[in-house]
Amino acid sequence: MLGLWPIDTLKNCAFIDFVHPECKDLIRADLKDLAEEKLQMPLKLVRPDSMPVEVEIAVMLYAASTAKKSDAMMVIARDITERNRALAAVEQREENLRIVMDAVADGIVAVDENGNIEMANAAIEGMFGTSAQTLIDKHISVLLPDFKGVKPKNFNSIISTGNNESELSGAPELLGNRTNGTTLPVEVVFNETTSAGRQRYIGAIRDVTARKTYEDRLRTMATRDALTDLANWNLLDERLGDAIRKVDAEGGNLGLIYIDLDQFKNINDAFGHEVGDEVIKLAAMRIMTCVGENDLVARVGGDEFHILMSGILTTEEPASLAEDLLVALSSPYVIEDREIFSSASIGVGTYPAQANSKSEFLQNVDNAA
Repeated sequence: MLGLWPIDTLKNCAFIDFVHPECKDLIRADLKDLAEEKLQMPLKLVRPDSMPVEVEIAVMLYAASTAKKSDAMMVIARDITERNRALAAVEQREENLRIVMDAVADGIVAVDENGNIEMANAAIEGMFGTSAQTLIDKHISVLLPDFKGVKPKNFNSIISTGNNESELSGAPELLGNRTNGTTLPVEVVFNETTSAGRQRYIGAIRDVTARKTYEDRLRTMATRDALTDLANWNLLDERLGDAIRKVDAEGGNLGLIYIDLDQFKNINDAFGHEVGDEVIKLAAMRIMTCVGENDLVARVGGDEFHILMSGILTTEEPASLAEDLLVALSSPYVIEDREIFSSASIGVGTYPAQANSKSEFLQNVDNAA
């Protein structure tokens, strides 16, 4: 261990002489304290060639005969250099893993077989607004409430039937809970692993807030009129198709109103497109004040609007609304201190009384204007 042989070379040498300088203040030269306490102590020794040796020592009083008292000490030393190297290597690997995990943009969390959190990386802290340390031993449902009362082996079943689904990727999404009470949309995947005979579950959590915002913006662009923020033709066509299928399956009536602003081209030519845009926006506001909360108003052309009335009780309701609209749209528009006069041509139709298909329904109300 110390690289000294034969054993006679150790005679008359003090044990303290073999103790590494950085450890000499830890023990008394006579070792009596260790003998009296009967302690095992990690210590660093040094060989004559200056190579350090890590050991664990135990000290006991030594007497050649039980009848005689002696101040001699027996030192039992076990070389733990390799063990310490192995432990240091494990600690280094764990530290390297921690560095890598903290560099990952996605949140990484490890839970035990009961769903209690054993580890979380820095991204989890930023994502949910809490320190990783405060999450230890808490159930994963504090972050992902869909997992409340669920065993980790069933996590992926919950994920696959998530509340939402990305319109772009089609991936299922869950809602996460931040500590400030707000929520965030996340994509989650869990994988099972076994370590030291124990099952653990490693989860990757991705904040998809930015992507959801982008998807919402795309959907708004695809379904909303930029000038009035009303529904556009795409959304009207989708909702009208859904409404007709529901009436065909369950019964009921639909109303559809077509509005074409009169003299709009003349207004544009006389006052310019900016004034024309103001007329469109004011007309849209007047239409919205007349309709019910369940009616869908869409701008489908330069000066054309449709109103879809779902679930009407009588076929007279659309005609009554058309009368109100005609009054509202016939009042002059005051723009830049000028009164601009216009009116509207309005067509009204009901389904299924006056049409057998979506295309016929649309054509009939256009022709009625």
